[in-house]
Amino acid sequence: MCYLCDEAIHEVSSADEIPDYWDPAVTPITAAELANAVRRVAQQEPDKIYERPVGSGCRYTHEVEETRAPGCIIGQAVFSLTGQVVHQDSMNGSVSTGIWADTLSLNEDRMNGYLKSWLREVQANQDAGFTWSEAVRSADNNIRFR
Repeated sequence: MCYLCDEAIHEVSSADEIPDYWDPAVTPITAAELANAVRRVAQQEPDKIYERPVGSGCRYTHEVEETRAPGCIIGQAVFSLTGQVVHQDSMNGSVSTGIWADTLSLNEDRMNGYLKSWLREVQANQDAGFTWSEAVRSADNNIRFR
């Protein structure tokens, strides 16, 4: 399933340097773009089970010493779209709350509301230990467009 597939998706080239943090004001992402990217990430690594950093909860970005890398499935999806990692402190929380809600609410309509619920469900499933393909499949089964 692809949401608004004709929208431009930013492909990421490999980079040897540490990526900058993603700034939603500079590179906005729609809920449809993020949902499509989450699906691609899950297709690329269907059996992946997200491993939290030691002594931490789930994180969009893993920072070890001077290295920054995309973490959870949402962080991976943002990186695939922008080539940048999510700043953990400024984008903390569920993809449907806080700054995420503002970022993904470019057009608050029924489809956007559905996609934010779907993204939140994928994120919760992943946090509960589902494989990435199971997290997406479960969200597909549990979240209905209304």
